[in-house]
Amino acid sequence: MVEVGLQRWLLSYFRWLLLTAAALIIISCKRSESDTLLLIHISGVNLTPPQDIRLPKHHNITTIWVYADDKFWGTFFLPAVVPVSCRIGSSLTISYRAGVRRNGLENDQVIYPFYRGGRFSIQCTGNSAEVIDTTLVVEYVDTSFISVLWYENGEDGVADISQEGTGLVEISTQEKISGSGSLKVCPAFSLRLKSDSFTIPLGSTKMYLELSYLAPDTFSVGFLYYDELSGSFKTYWIVRVFPSNGIWKKLYVDLSPAFKVVDQTEYMMILLEVYDYESSGKCFYFDDMAVLSAR
Repeated sequence: MVEVGLQRWLLSYFRWLLLTAAALIIISCKRSESDTLLLIHISGVNLTPPQDIRLPKHHNITTIWVYADDKFWGTFFLPAVVPVSCRIGSSLTISYRAGVRRNGLENDQVIYPFYRGGRFSIQCTGNSAEVIDTTLVVEYVDTSFISVLWYENGEDGVADISQEGTGLVEISTQEKISGSGSLKVCPAFSLRLKSDSFTIPLGSTKMYLELSYLAPDTFSVGFLYYDELSGSFKTYWIVRVFPSNGIWKKLYVDLSPAFKVVDQTEYMMILLEVYDYESSGKCFYFDDMAVLSAR
């Protein structure tokens, strides 16, 4: 199990400065007199609202993977300045994919397989160091390529959640990130939540849990599965998440370890375990939770 800490914004900022400076130096050295330097300023990313109500409506995209004329150009932390060089009088096609922190880890940025990026063209006018401002748009890949194995959005009660341990589990209409409510969990000491069971689709190669959370203390995320060899249920913990410091945050949990231990004819369940060891009345809130799978 890994632990998710506070984001190291200062480290990320200096890393971005160093990478940008290095890219500028390399481009400047390789440019000919017929080339021009462009700076693409990406201020942020918008997620197109999904039509499928089971898909989450919020994102935590942290990096953009950029391609220039279909050649990989680099990975950039948001907000980003992407330096590119192109021939004066020509056009350059920029395409991009969205990256996230896998399991919440700052140093584990990956392309999120369920988001589709986009592309746009820019004209190379010859104006030196021209700055192009843009906000990118991403969307979920076509739903014909996604299987939503389980979801809970705090809209229709808690029928898709069962609990082990003592505490309160209910729908809250006060704290929510979208829709009319969220899942409110107030443990008396420790409380384990289990999703409805589901099976892994045949041929599936990617599987993630998306969840938004407002957490006053640590909680753990993993899955429960039936082990056919031993004839018993086993738990597999993936990540322990630190408090969210009073704000809603979003997590992308890579469930690919399930491919190694869960037989595709058997079922599994998502596990959330929350803690209040001092019995101080802490309450956790979860919203926009979904397990997505794709080939």
